[in-house]
Amino acid sequence: MLSTDFSLTPQFNIFGDLLRYLRVEAQLTQKQLADRLNYAPTYISRLENNNRIPNVAFVRTKLINALELTHEPRVAAYLIDLAVKAQARCQREGTLGHALKVMGV
Repeated sequence: MLSTDFSLTPQFNIFGDLLRYLRVEAQLTQKQLADRLNYAPTYISRLENNNRIPNVAFVRTKLINALELTHEPRVAAYLIDLAVKAQARCQREGTLGHALKVMGV
């Protein structure tokens, strides 16, 4: 359960920023979260740094459980919503355009 009141809409509007916040709130390192998911820590790092577009199915089926957000439906829904928006933005702008934008180029 989150230690703070979750009214993060204005604070977090990018998937990776919210993911990092939730991981830290869960007192997990990137490696610990990656181990829970059977992924490499670099995958978590890329997601948090917005260098990788989140897969919505992965967020729904694995990430929510790994972060123990099943009892935080508003938080889980918001994380999923940000993943959906990131994918839509990528499709709209094209993968290369989105990657360059994320990198600030």
